[in-house]
Amino acid sequence: MKTGTFVNYQLAEALLLLNKYQKENNSLSGFEIELSKLKDKWKKDTIPSMGTPIPDLYIMQDITTEQLIKLNSEINEYETFSTENAANMQSIIKITNAGNIDFDFSYLDSIVQLAKEKGKKVIIDSAVVFGDRYPEIFNNLNKKELTYIIQKYISELTTKYGDDIERIDVLNSVFERKNIKDKSGITVEDFWKRKFGDNYGEEIINICKSSLRKDIPLCWNEFYITKKSYADKKDRFLSIVSKIDNLDIIGIQDTFQDSADLEYTIAVLKEIEQLCFSSGKKATITEFSCRLSGNTINELYATLNNNPLQINDYKLIVEQRINRLIETIANYANKSQNFISVEGRISKEFDFNAFLPELRELHRQGIDINTVGNNWNQLIAKNNELNIMFENNNKPNINNNLDELISRK
Repeated sequence: MKTGTFVNYQLAEALLLLNKYQKENNSLSGFEIELSKLKDKWKKDTIPSMGTPIPDLYIMQDITTEQLIKLNSEINEYETFSTENAANMQSIIKITNAGNIDFDFSYLDSIVQLAKEKGKKVIIDSAVVFGDRYPEIFNNLNKKELTYIIQKYISELTTKYGDDIERIDVLNSVFERKNIKDKSGITVEDFWKRKFGDNYGEEIINICKSSLRKDIPLCWNEFYITKKSYADKKDRFLSIVSKIDNLDIIGIQDTFQDSADLEYTIAVLKEIEQLCFSSGKKATITEFSCRLSGNTINELYATLNNNPLQINDYKLIVEQRINRLIETIANYANKSQNFISVEGRISKEFDFNAFLPELRELHRQGIDINTVGNNWNQLIAKNNELNIMFENNNKPNINNNLDELISRK
């Protein structure tokens, strides 16, 4: 079982700069000056396809040297870096007035360089189909033209970075997506259906598979698969992906709710595991954090407004619930033969679930919920070490080894 975390290009640029200063034994005061220049540059950086400013990426405008030194050490614990849309096709494409096509991989470069320096690989997040943003730039293109763009994109991506890529998440959060639309009301999924038909997922996966320049697994990544109220969606999605021969990995991007039904959640993971057995696919959990339910948010605000002295106690209850959920899922996935990786945020400061609009007033009041749990990656690492001991038939002294593993930080 592998673990991965998300590394945005700004964090990668800052850590590369830090590593350079540390290797050359240069003064960190000089690094802080250069870090300030980086922050100024980030404010001017633009999304290549649109030329619009890149939104603030988590805490990067306020990040300190001390935080970067800590993060530089912590990311060593993970085996893969997910690229935070730095290589998303619709964001990095450039189409000239003459119809010429180019891709700007410059933001991906820094993440790949950092991964190489640390002996890691990258996961290309939201590569082709990105459900969070309507692909207006492709509106006037037909199926043949879009097919050519996908082929060129995958070919260039895997020619340039193929040895550094662990997996490509070809489709991400698009299945039955209703809330992302263009001005006329066409949903992001309907866009892809109009171009490639109802079997758009299989069509696009097949195009990508035929365009690879390296043998890299392809993934379709979706959310709300383990959410009880979306059981019908789960059934339809699993039925579709089970029949896509060129799809290698099923991605579960659920941002599990803190109030999730644990029995149902584990039952769905078992269902996915059985599908993997029958179809020869693997599965991965790609967004391992928690989103607070509406009831939890209402209770937090009610406590804050009516019983402010109890707010820290209630926050602790919420975080204990999150930890229980995270640990239960991590333990199950780690024991599975078909779940091959878990990928989550390195801390709540880099988790979008901790920055949702409904939590802004809580932030202003100094109430920050830990939405990523406590050290889930270390929990998996410890279990991995135990499994290796038994697989090697070392017949360890169980009590001594457990004490040693538990005492590690």
